[in-house]
Amino acid sequence: MTSTATEKPNRQTRRKQKTREKLLVAANEIFLEKGVDNTTVTDIADRADVAYGTFYNYFKSVEDLVPVAVEEILQNHQLEVRELQNQHQDPAMRVAIGVHTLFRSVMSGPAIKWLTQKPTVMANELAKIVADDAITDIRAGVESGDFQIPCDFTTLRTFVVWGVTGVLNEVSNQPDQLQKFSDGMTKIYLRILGVNDVKAGKLVQSCSAQ
Repeated sequence: MTSTATEKPNRQTRRKQKTREKLLVAANEIFLEKGVDNTTVTDIADRADVAYGTFYNYFKSVEDLVPVAVEEILQNHQLEVRELQNQHQDPAMRVAIGVHTLFRSVMSGPAIKWLTQKPTVMANELAKIVADDAITDIRAGVESGDFQIPCDFTTLRTFVVWGVTGVLNEVSNQPDQLQKFSDGMTKIYLRILGVNDVKAGKLVQSCSAQ
């Protein structure tokens, strides 16, 4: 009896997770086709092959779904970034990869482009997914003597989050300038950490070539 009672919630949880994932996959597909603003709950429910009302068991609206979709994008992005960073020991190169690839990778999706127009929500997602990894790399660089930061880590974390948020907003409005923003922001962050211009420039070139 106890075993059966324990199994039922597990199956139910898996079923809910699967439905939630179907909704997110469907939403991202339609965002690519129609854009976020033109996507409806009906569109998503139909594509996910679930009842219209099922959508509301997971999300309040399409807008409520977007940050969740962005969170998954950022999580997947961080996994890819770590694979690239783990090929390097130099803290400055690891930071350069983190900053440069963020702009190049995440701006390819309509959900994150849409969310950049809502800076507070965007900053919250970056703080949850990206900031801690970035500060971990920076802290390692400080401890090794490669970096000299101008403020405490808490202040730096806030600066990183809102700095990236602001530039992502700019990039979303000027997608043809993506390379310029990626290179420029990478160099700026490296200089903030005390990396000289020559090395920062070389690191940016290396990131651009990847």
